[in-house]
Amino acid sequence: MKKFQRFKAFIILKQLSTSFASLIFSFLFFSSLFLVLLSLSLTSCLHKETHAKENLPSESPISFEENGNEYYADRILIGYSDEEKINSILNLLNGKLVVHIPEIKVISVKVENVDKTLQLLGNELIRGKYGIRYAEYVYVRKLVPFEINTRPDNYETKKLVATLSEYTNYSGESLDLYLWGL
Repeated sequence: MKKFQRFKAFIILKQLSTSFASLIFSFLFFSSLFLVLLSLSLTSCLHKETHAKENLPSESPISFEENGNEYYADRILIGYSDEEKINSILNLLNGKLVVHIPEIKVISVKVENVDKTLQLLGNELIRGKYGIRYAEYVYVRKLVPFEINTRPDNYETKKLVATLSEYTNYSGESLDLYLWGL
């Protein structure tokens, strides 16, 4: 009888160890699967593209507004409210999609005459029908040239040190000099 109980205890321990091992294996498997899926989803978030068809800004003709601002004479920015209406907007303008940025609901469209197109899109009925929020020029952006100046070796920074006589309302409390805005 004792042998049978020992054998039964051995079988129970063996079953428990097998189930424990399978539990650990399943935990490791599902946790590694979770980490792989998480890393794939995070990398897919980093690789969002702006659906650019071609790179036109350097080759586009430039015009000037009355106030002197430069803009591309063959492109406009259009803010839309419904992504499904983009093709109908392109058909209306007889234009070509240059850039689509869905995160901010904007498209850049190449057209024949920007001024006539903006005049057409100024009509409230057309804006409402096609879900156009705004239409504007694509302004030229230029970086201002700069140069890095190096300081001479004998250059010293002079620190400005405040003295108590400069503060007429100084009460003597700690940090009172620094709490002037409160």
